[in-house]
Amino acid sequence: MRTWPSCRPRPTTPILVTEQAGGTGADWRPQLEHLIRASVHATRNTLNGVLVNLEVVRSRLARRVDSGAAAETMEGSAEEVLSFAQQAVLEAEAAASLHEGIGALLLLIAASVDSNGSVRCFATGGVSPALTFDVDDANAERLLPRLQPLGQWAGFAAERHDGAVILRFPLTSRDVSLIHA
Repeated sequence: MRTWPSCRPRPTTPILVTEQAGGTGADWRPQLEHLIRASVHATRNTLNGVLVNLEVVRSRLARRVDSGAAAETMEGSAEEVLSFAQQAVLEAEAAASLHEGIGALLLLIAASVDSNGSVRCFATGGVSPALTFDVDDANAERLLPRLQPLGQWAGFAAERHDGAVILRFPLTSRDVSLIHA
């Protein structure tokens, strides 16, 4: 099994991100944001590699099926593999979108940390339970488009209001029955 140079274990020194080392308690936030961005970038590159390879397989199979170059015994097999490759491309694209959303969610949490190291987030209940993250307009505008696809899969709606990102969790019929029980 081949190990890529970037995957080899490296010596590390564990530190607490909340430790104050000659600065304020919020000095760790830019480092955390950089760590999140770098992690998202690295895993997105891996997913993009999968997408490229799947797309190559799909396009080559499509050419063979379309040109009729496959032998009669291979034709059904090629069409089945092409169908699988097309589905795999769609699923990998969905995974990449979800991954971007998870990165945006982590960045949203990091962006809501104030200069005292407290997360500026509050929850509301009722008919439409929600989490509201107090962030600046630039972060809200940048993160919201990446949170919305994640919300479609994970069951929340992401919206923006007055420099805040609000994640709403619609009640299901099960939730309603638990409230009235």
